Amino acid sequence: MEVDSDAKLLGNREDLRSAFSNLVGNAIRYTPDGGTILLRWFERAGQPVFAVQDSGIGIASQHIPD
Repeated sequence: MEVDSDAKLLGNREDLRSAFSNLVGNAIRYTPDGGTILLRWFERAGQPVFAVQDSGIGIASQHIPD
């Protein structure tokens, strides 16, 4: 995990927990043994960003909106 910001996040605790745990859970579920998962908390253009990057199979192109 990389933390490059001390920005705070406001919102409903349970909704945020659900969203973040879904992202992290999918990364764990779809990354093969020996793969990598990177969690990042940083700012882009003054806005906080939580990013999950993994070496899993990814999302098929037909499931990504144009």
